[in-house]
Amino acid sequence: ALGVIQGLSGIAGVLVGGIIGDRLGARDPRAYVLLPAVAGLIVAPLYTWAMLTPSAVMALGLLALPSFFHNLYFGPMFALLMGIVHPRNRATTAAIYGIFTSLIGLGLGPFGLGLMSDVFNHALGMGEAVGLRWAMVWSNAVILGAATLFWFASKTVRKDLVS
Repeated sequence: ALGVIQGLSGIAGVLVGGIIGDRLGARDPRAYVLLPAVAGLIVAPLYTWAMLTPSAVMALGLLALPSFFHNLYFGPMFALLMGIVHPRNRATTAAIYGIFTSLIGLGLGPFGLGLMSDVFNHALGMGEAVGLRWAMVWSNAVILGAATLFWFASKTVRKDLVS
C-alpha cells in the first residue's frame, strides 16, 4: 500500500512540478529553485504529521501529500541544471547529478536514518519502533536544509544561467 500511495503521488508531483516549473520559470528563472524551497517547507510538517499520527491507515493516507510535494523539485531541478551549464557539458552534468543523488539519497540517507534510529532506540531507550519514528521525523532537518539552500540559490540563479 505504501509503495502504491507514494508511487502514484510521487509521479503526480513530478509531472505537476514540471508543468509549474515550465510556466513559472519562463517568466522568472528563480521559480526553478523557489518551487523546491516552498515544497520543502510544506513537506516537513506534513511528513512529521504522518509519522506521528497514531493510525497506520491515516499515516498511509497522509504520506501521499509529502510524497507529492517532495517530488515537485524533480523537473525544475533538471531544467535548471541544463540551464546553468554549457550545452556541451549537459550529459556529464546529468551523470554527476545522478551519481551524487544516488550516493546521498540511496547510500547516506538510509545509513544516517538507521544510525539515528539506533541512537534513539539504544542510547535514548525509546525502543525500536519509537526510535525509528523519531529518526524519520528528525530526517526532516535535511529537507529543511535543502529548502534553505534552494532559497539562497534564488539570489544568484538569474546570473548563473548560461542558456
